[in-house]
Amino acid sequence: MYLVTPETTISPLAPELLGASIDLPRSGTRSNARSLPVAGWVVARYGPVNTIVARFGSSVRHIPLTEERPDVDAYLNRAGGGLRSGFLTTIDLRGNNGNELSLGALLVDGNVVQIGTIHLRRSWLSGVHPREQDVVSVIIPCFNGSNSVGEAIESCLRQTYSRLEIVVVDDGSTDNTQQVVSRYQDVRLVSRAHGGPSAARNTGIRRSNGQYLMFLDAQDRLRPDAVQLNVDMLKAFPECAFVSGTTGCPAPVTFNRGVFTLVGGFDVRPNADEPYNLYRRIARQFPVRHHPIPGGRR
Repeated sequence: MYLVTPETTISPLAPELLGASIDLPRSGTRSNARSLPVAGWVVARYGPVNTIVARFGSSVRHIPLTEERPDVDAYLNRAGGGLRSGFLTTIDLRGNNGNELSLGALLVDGNVVQIGTIHLRRSWLSGVHPREQDVVSVIIPCFNGSNSVGEAIESCLRQTYSRLEIVVVDDGSTDNTQQVVSRYQDVRLVSRAHGGPSAARNTGIRRSNGQYLMFLDAQDRLRPDAVQLNVDMLKAFPECAFVSGTTGCPAPVTFNRGVFTLVGGFDVRPNADEPYNLYRRIARQFPVRHHPIPGGRR
């Protein structure tokens, strides 16, 4: 699950206002990062407040004051505008990677007076058993790759990062791929009818358990520190759906497993331009990070 933890800061009360508050979201609470409930109230000293102006990333939204607040009315000794001073809305967070939502009151003279700011900290809930916490599942789709898959596996075994699960998906090979893979006791072999690399990767997702996922083609190799570098970056930036290093093969990319429950897996249709299609779908909705260090090689 993709989560958001808000921290709300109320601005010093401007002289143009009698009072203002942001009641939701409450600081420190965690919720699904697809949407964010926002509620509060504001009363101007002179005249009504037209709308609440919500700025989030590049988007601007006007929220009307339509909620009755008898508590505010009593608090302000029934000053003008206290009863209908409340606002309530839901901000859609999907497709917007901003981390700051500012709220201001649009007054009758056209000025916007700051009410407060909501800082958003995003993170992924692993959703895995504790024994799979921090485990990286390296999924290797293979079709008739007996001449190369052994070296791909050995590049995983040489990693400086130790919490690895290696899953080879034999995509209906007709050579001795299975015999080669069976030489490695710590490697899981999954067999399926031939369906192409994207279908094989999706099978690997379903048959693996790690909190993080990497995809290594049978003809590619991981550099010894590739997994460690990416895991360190994912922990440093827990809001990211994936991090990537340099080079063009899929190997330098490490994913948070939870992203696949939200965007689906690899597109198995012909000419779907995978895995780059998947990268684009994810990057349109979630933050991602890149570092200039190569993670894999052909």
